[in-house]
Amino acid sequence: MCLVFSAPEESITAMKEKGVEVVKFDKDGKVDINALVDYLAREKGVKKMILEGGPTLNYYFLQEKLVDNVIIITMPLIVGGDDVPSLVGGIAAKDLASTIKLRVSKSEMCGSHP
Repeated sequence: MCLVFSAPEESITAMKEKGVEVVKFDKDGKVDINALVDYLAREKGVKKMILEGGPTLNYYFLQEKLVDNVIIITMPLIVGGDDVPSLVGGIAAKDLASTIKLRVSKSEMCGSHP
Protein backbone atom coordinates (compact mmCIF):
# COMPACT_ATOMS: atom_id res chain seq x y z
CA MET A 1 0.00 0.00 0.00
CA CYS A 2 1.15 3.54 -0.69
CA LEU A 3 -0.39 6.62 0.91
CA VAL A 4 0.08 9.56 -1.46
CA PHE A 5 -0.33 13.18 -0.57
CA SER A 6 0.83 14.82 -3.74
CA ALA A 7 2.39 13.13 -6.74
CA PRO A 8 2.33 13.43 -10.52
CA GLU A 9 -0.37 11.28 -12.10
CA GLU A 10 2.24 9.36 -14.14
CA SER A 11 3.95 8.30 -10.89
CA ILE A 12 0.65 7.16 -9.41
CA THR A 13 -0.20 5.26 -12.61
CA ALA A 14 3.25 3.57 -12.59
CA MET A 15 2.76 2.46 -8.98
CA LYS A 16 -0.71 1.08 -9.72
CA GLU A 17 0.64 -0.82 -12.74
CA LYS A 18 3.07 -2.57 -10.38
CA GLY A 19 0.18 -3.66 -8.16
CA VAL A 20 0.53 -0.98 -5.49
CA GLU A 21 -2.66 0.15 -3.79
CA VAL A 22 -2.55 3.95 -3.95
CA VAL A 23 -4.71 6.09 -1.70
CA LYS A 24 -4.50 9.85 -2.22
CA PHE A 25 -5.01 12.39 0.57
CA ASP A 26 -4.52 15.68 -1.23
CA LYS A 27 -6.90 18.54 -0.45
CA ASP A 28 -6.23 21.82 -2.23
CA GLY A 29 -2.51 21.06 -2.44
CA LYS A 30 -2.23 20.08 1.23
CA VAL A 31 -2.49 16.82 3.12
CA ASP A 32 -6.01 16.09 4.33
CA ILE A 33 -4.88 14.82 7.72
CA ASN A 34 -8.39 14.09 8.99
CA ALA A 35 -9.16 11.95 5.92
CA LEU A 36 -5.83 10.13 6.35
CA VAL A 37 -6.44 9.33 10.03
CA ASP A 38 -10.06 8.34 9.32
CA TYR A 39 -8.94 6.00 6.52
CA LEU A 40 -6.26 4.35 8.67
CA ALA A 41 -8.77 3.79 11.49
CA ARG A 42 -11.72 2.68 9.35
CA GLU A 43 -10.01 0.69 6.59
CA LYS A 44 -6.84 -0.56 8.27
CA GLY A 45 -7.94 -0.88 11.90
CA VAL A 46 -5.32 1.52 13.26
CA LYS A 47 -6.21 2.53 16.82
CA LYS A 48 -2.95 4.20 17.82
CA MET A 49 -0.04 5.63 15.92
CA ILE A 50 3.26 7.26 16.66
CA LEU A 51 3.79 10.52 14.82
CA GLU A 52 7.50 10.99 14.37
CA GLY A 53 7.42 14.06 12.23
CA GLY A 54 9.05 17.39 11.93
CA PRO A 55 7.72 20.65 13.30
CA THR A 56 5.27 21.27 10.44
CA LEU A 57 3.63 17.84 10.56
CA ASN A 58 3.50 17.99 14.36
CA TYR A 59 1.84 21.40 14.18
CA TYR A 60 -0.94 20.26 11.83
CA PHE A 61 -1.74 17.14 13.87
CA LEU A 62 -1.93 19.29 17.01
CA GLN A 63 -4.02 21.94 15.22
CA GLU A 64 -6.54 19.27 14.15
CA LYS A 65 -6.67 17.95 17.76
CA LEU A 66 -5.44 14.51 16.65
CA VAL A 67 -2.79 14.21 19.40
CA ASP A 68 -3.62 12.89 22.84
CA ASN A 69 -0.13 12.16 24.18
CA VAL A 70 3.27 13.79 23.68
CA ILE A 71 6.55 12.16 24.56
CA ILE A 72 9.67 14.29 24.27
CA ILE A 73 12.95 12.46 24.06
CA THR A 74 16.31 14.20 24.24
CA MET A 75 19.26 12.12 23.19
CA PRO A 76 22.75 12.71 24.55
CA LEU A 77 24.20 13.77 21.22
CA ILE A 78 23.85 16.74 18.92
CA VAL A 79 23.34 16.25 15.18
CA GLY A 80 22.85 19.87 14.08
CA GLY A 81 22.78 21.36 10.61
CA ASP A 82 21.36 24.53 9.08
CA ASP A 83 18.67 22.59 7.22
CA VAL A 84 17.61 20.41 10.17
CA PRO A 85 15.26 21.59 12.93
CA SER A 86 17.56 21.01 15.86
CA LEU A 87 18.98 22.43 19.02
CA VAL A 88 22.11 23.35 17.05
CA GLY A 89 22.63 24.73 13.55
CA GLY A 90 25.83 24.62 11.53
CA ILE A 91 27.18 21.77 9.47
CA ALA A 92 25.08 18.61 9.74
CA ALA A 93 26.65 15.38 10.97
CA LYS A 94 27.31 13.00 8.08
CA ASP A 95 26.63 9.92 10.19
CA LEU A 96 26.15 8.84 13.81
CA ALA A 97 29.89 8.54 14.35
CA SER A 98 30.41 12.23 13.54
CA THR A 99 27.81 13.54 16.00
CA ILE A 100 28.74 15.46 19.14
CA LYS A 101 28.26 13.05 22.02
CA LEU A 102 27.19 14.22 25.46
CA ARG A 103 26.62 12.68 28.85
CA VAL A 104 23.47 13.63 30.70
CA SER A 105 24.51 14.75 34.16
CA LYS A 106 21.17 16.14 35.30
CA SER A 107 17.63 16.07 34.04
CA GLU A 108 14.73 18.08 35.38
CA MET A 109 11.39 19.42 34.29
CA CYS A 110 11.33 23.20 34.14
CA GLY A 111 7.79 24.55 34.48
CA SER A 112 4.54 22.94 33.54
CA HIS A 113 1.29 23.69 31.78
CA PRO A 114 -1.95 23.35 33.75
